[in-house]
Amino acid sequence: MKYIKLFEDFDNQENFKETTEKLDSYDQQIVESGFRTFKRFVETDNFIYFSDGEEGVVMYNKDTLELVSDNYMAFDDLYDVFLNGSFTWLSDDAKEQLELMRDTGEIDY
Repeated sequence: MKYIKLFEDFDNQENFKETTEKLDSYDQQIVESGFRTFKRFVETDNFIYFSDGEEGVVMYNKDTLELVSDNYMAFDDLYDVFLNGSFTWLSDDAKEQLELMRDTGEIDY
């Protein structure tokens, strides 16, 4: 098992939750990482994205279930997914995000 450290400063390591580099199953809905809880957010043909509801995103390969990214690259990739509409599934929270992006003119589809 590996600690996925999403931020540098934390005081209480005993509450720091570890996550594996691989999802337990394709149907997994929650990922614990650091002090955060990530919920399944968006899927594409190749990836599953989990979000903490703020700016934290972790990204897993859909075929191997292995961690691809737990940093800004996952966030940037997810943003691109919204921009180009390449998602295959959206959670209710992701649908709200999509509507906000439409309302602000970030996307026009």
